[in-house]
Amino acid sequence: MNNRGLPPKLRLLTTKAMDDYLQKLTKVKPKHSLPLVLPCANVKPKLYHACGNPGRMACSVCKLVSYCSKVHDLLY
Repeated sequence: MNNRGLPPKLRLLTTKAMDDYLQKLTKVKPKHSLPLVLPCANVKPKLYHACGNPGRMACSVCKLVSYCSKVHDLLY
């Protein structure tokens, strides 16, 4: 495919350019370390209350949030 007629933002990267870009991405380090355990997602904003236990179990429905116990998982 010919890239000459396209604006610079829409030009396709060559294989070498893509390899160089991926090399740079692999050298990037995160600014903050990842948490070892996520907090329990059982939060009641109106009461200003959040469960302080670590969330070691994934939500049984979405698998995106974590809860500390089966009881907290079933509450929501």
